[in-house]
Amino acid sequence: MGRKEKIKSIEKALDLLELLSDNKKEMSITEIGKELHMGFSTVYRILTTLKCH
Repeated sequence: MGRKEKIKSIEKALDLLELLSDNKKEMSITEIGKELHMGFSTVYRILTTLKCH
């Protein structure tokens, strides 16, 4: 495979999981969004999807 292929939604979900695993305190959706430069709805959808799985 000569080029790198990325799926943005998976990258965002992994960034979110990494942030939560590194952080020792609870964070609100707004705090997560600010830290990762993501919108509220994006963070909410990722968290909801992860919760279902």
